[in-house]
Amino acid sequence: MFRYMFLLLLAAGLLGCQGSETPDAGAAPDAALAAERAELERLEAQVAASRKAVAGFEVLHASYGHGPDPVTGQQVPTVKVALANGSPVVVARVSLLATFATEGQGGPWLDQVFDVPLADPLAPGAGDAVTMTPRADSDWALKAPPEGTPVRVRVLPLALQTPDGQRLLTEHAFSEEQRERLAELRASQP
Repeated sequence: MFRYMFLLLLAAGLLGCQGSETPDAGAAPDAALAAERAELERLEAQVAASRKAVAGFEVLHASYGHGPDPVTGQQVPTVKVALANGSPVVVARVSLLATFATEGQGGPWLDQVFDVPLADPLAPGAGDAVTMTPRADSDWALKAPPEGTPVRVRVLPLALQTPDGQRLLTEHAFSEEQRERLAELRASQP
C-alpha cells in the first residue's frame, strides 16, 4: 500500500512538473506569428527595393478565348497578353497573376500565377505579346467553362526576371490582404 501511494505521489509530482512545458506550448503559436510577420516584412521590403526597377512595366491588354493547343492542335482556352516594358531593365521572364471570371457570375472561378519565359528578352521601351494555354490536368483546364461562354480575365504582373536571374517584385506581389495582415501582426506584436 505504501509503495502504491508513493507511486501516486511520484506521478502527481511529475505531472506538476510538466506545467513548465506549458509556456513552450504557448510559444509555438507566438513563434509561428513571428515567422509569418518576418516573411511578410521580407516581402514588403523586397517590393520596396524593386519599385524603381519595375516602374513602367505594364500589361496593356489581356483577352480570353480558345485556340489550338501547341502540342495537340485541339481547341483549348487561351489568354493573349500584350506587354510593354517601360522599366529600365531587360526582362527575360515574367510572373503574371490571371484572374478568371465568367460573365454574369459573382466572383472569379480561378486565380492562377503563370511564370512565362519570353522568347526574346524584352528591352526597355519594347513590347511583346504572349499566349498562355493550360496544361490538360491544370485547374484552369478543368474549371474552364465551355467554348463560347464569355470569360473576363484580368492579368497583373507580379515579378520580372532579368537575363542574369535577378527577380524583381511589383506592387501586385504584395496584396492588400497581406498588407492588412502585416498591420494586424505589427499591432499585436510590439
